[in-house]
Amino acid sequence: MTKKKSAFGILSLFLGFGLLTSCQGGGSDSTTGPSSTTTPPNSSETTSNPSSTTNPSTSGSSTSSPQDPSIKDPKGQLSDINKLRASQGQSGMPSLGQVNVLVVPVQFHLGADATEEESQFAFTKDITDNVRSSFFGEANAIPSVKAFYEESSNGKLTIGGAMAPVVELSDTLEEAMTIVSSQGAGTYFGSIVDTVYSTLFEGEDKVYDLSDFDSDDDGRVDSLVLVNPLPTLILLGGNSTGDENIDALLSDVVAFGTGESHIDSFAWTSAFCAEYNNYMQTYSASGPDSHFYVNIIGSMMGLDTYYDLTGNSTTNTYRAPLAMLDRMDGYIGDHNPFSKYQLGWAEPTYITPNDVGEDGKTITISKGESIALSYENQGLYGEYLLLDLYTPEGLNAVDAENAYVYGRREFTTSGVRVYEVNSSLVRGRGNQYVPYDGEPDYDATYTLSDGTKAKYSYAYAHSNSSINPLSEYGVIDPEPLVSLLSSTGMNRHIVDFNNELGNDDLFVEGSSFSDSGIPGFYQDFRFDSGKELGLTFSVDKIEGEQVTLTIRRA
Repeated sequence: MTKKKSAFGILSLFLGFGLLTSCQGGGSDSTTGPSSTTTPPNSSETTSNPSSTTNPSTSGSSTSSPQDPSIKDPKGQLSDINKLRASQGQSGMPSLGQVNVLVVPVQFHLGADATEEESQFAFTKDITDNVRSSFFGEANAIPSVKAFYEESSNGKLTIGGAMAPVVELSDTLEEAMTIVSSQGAGTYFGSIVDTVYSTLFEGEDKVYDLSDFDSDDDGRVDSLVLVNPLPTLILLGGNSTGDENIDALLSDVVAFGTGESHIDSFAWTSAFCAEYNNYMQTYSASGPDSHFYVNIIGSMMGLDTYYDLTGNSTTNTYRAPLAMLDRMDGYIGDHNPFSKYQLGWAEPTYITPNDVGEDGKTITISKGESIALSYENQGLYGEYLLLDLYTPEGLNAVDAENAYVYGRREFTTSGVRVYEVNSSLVRGRGNQYVPYDGEPDYDATYTLSDGTKAKYSYAYAHSNSSINPLSEYGVIDPEPLVSLLSSTGMNRHIVDFNNELGNDDLFVEGSSFSDSGIPGFYQDFRFDSGKELGLTFSVDKIEGEQVTLTIRRA
């Protein structure tokens, strides 16, 4: 009993910070939750449904009638980033077409003798309703996951899905901590996925048909989001509770199916992410909050997280190539044009010096479109600048009006953003990686020592972390994958994340890439390879959701 009190005592620290009480929007009462029950997401009642404890890591139970998927027989398609990840053995959620997401509330077992303290970490109808609305709601002040991706993809990705009944594990939280301590968090999360899949998709009492959640017909669930009723570390700025086993259960996790897995991608996250705006109190947009969930879906489709995951141990600093101003960085705003290029939503107009005459080239683009500038057309994989028009409306509006996590807010005025992209590839055979130019050949094979054939894997040679994730395999290039360049000449990837960008860092009417705040910085711009861009540009006019630029040879 001592250990039991210790675990929930640590979790109760979050209550001391006012987290759970302020996250209970709509006046719900989390202190009188049921013991030894599961909470049907479509019912205001709770139902006694204790789970078997004979096999804590693999058994579970569910209750209530679920909502039908909003898309029957979904048809998804794989994008460039999906195929790149698949070559690494990571199947993921398709980013094109119609895809269903299954959101599953997962609760640790609460025995008949559950204390009031333990019952605070149980699902209530208000919590499940809020999560459901965060994913599938219409006309929310903060666009739901469904609404966000419909707009961000310009209709190229339609997300449907369902909120599953609550699945109660047979493990208590204490037992889960013991398993994590002895077997590791990865193994434990894998057992939870197996439990959820068998509970909802197998047997005579199955709840769903696999075909409704397998849009690419690979025999796996495209996207399984497991939400738990525990606090999340990110709501306290990522600070540790002091217990690494609890930290593992309070962390957000995204992983991909491998081998014989039934799942293409799954996430483990907190239901209270749907209430973070209320927790902040100063955030003006009320109602369900989808910020974190949109980020998670981006990861499940294969996008990199653009923040620094490693830091620099020598200088004890972290860099922020995108200044935290991105959905896959600081959880805010729309996806950037490089992300949309990878996901198959928006291909840029490529311009090289050979495309520009003596008098320059004038081009007008609308919001949602982009221009790629480089010394040659390299397609998605290479070195180039990406230009797009930012406006503080649409998916950027709520974050231009409010500072979110990390205290960052989007630009509050319109202007041109300039991204430097280094999406060069490496090709792998086993643990050996070598630089690779051009489009990946996913059908290419090499011969193993036993004479069998294996396919090459492909990966980006760069990331936004200070330490390259492939450094253990000899890929040590420190340049970022994508960084946001300031009109003042500041290149973000060499700047500490504590430095912030503001409106003055956008390129506005009259701005020129060849005339930055640092004399000479952009006149002869060179990429990480040392090759010159050979181009400059000026912003001629910004009107509404269109911008006109003139591109010239340098």
